[in-house]
Amino acid sequence: MPIKFVIVGKKQRSGPPSVIKSTRLAGLYALSISMVVGIGLPQMAEHMLRFRAPLFKIAMSRLRELNKILKDTPVFVFHYTDNAFLNAQTLTHSLEMMTR
Repeated sequence: MPIKFVIVGKKQRSGPPSVIKSTRLAGLYALSISMVVGIGLPQMAEHMLRFRAPLFKIAMSRLRELNKILKDTPVFVFHYTDNAFLNAQTLTHSLEMMTR
């Protein structure tokens, strides 16, 4: 199933929550952290140690996949606040609009 959009979350201190169209650069930065570097994925360290896979080769493979994703996929930034209810309303409404 093709990826229809990428949403990057960003906390803001004031103002209402919002979802705005952004650049590929925002998506590249956010996805690089989790998808290429693997921050937040503790199981990846175990995988690397167990199989002794060359990290550079794996990182380059992931970077190629990341570029494929972002090539034709729009990127949005979800500016969220401490108000979970408003966040949920805003994100739900935006997702409904994007998937029509």
